[in-house]
Amino acid sequence: MNTLTPVQEQIAQRAYHLYLENGCQHGRDLDHWLAAEKEIGGKFFTPPPPKKAASRKAPAPKPAVTKKAAAKKPGARKA
Repeated sequence: MNTLTPVQEQIAQRAYHLYLENGCQHGRDLDHWLAAEKEIGGKFFTPPPPKKAASRKAPAPKPAVTKKAAAKKPGARKA
């Protein structure tokens, strides 16, 4: 039972020919399929776009504690 549409069948045949043309390199099936899709114009598998890296902001520097500010804290000793 064939579950491929006629366009998918064309893509599969072209992908197989690309596999043969590239020296029967195993592990490149997705590359061959996507190249065949691009040539034929069908879109049956499109990988998700890469996730953008979250921008990391440096934490804001903590304000320096001055002698005056330290003296205002309860229980703080005077120098």
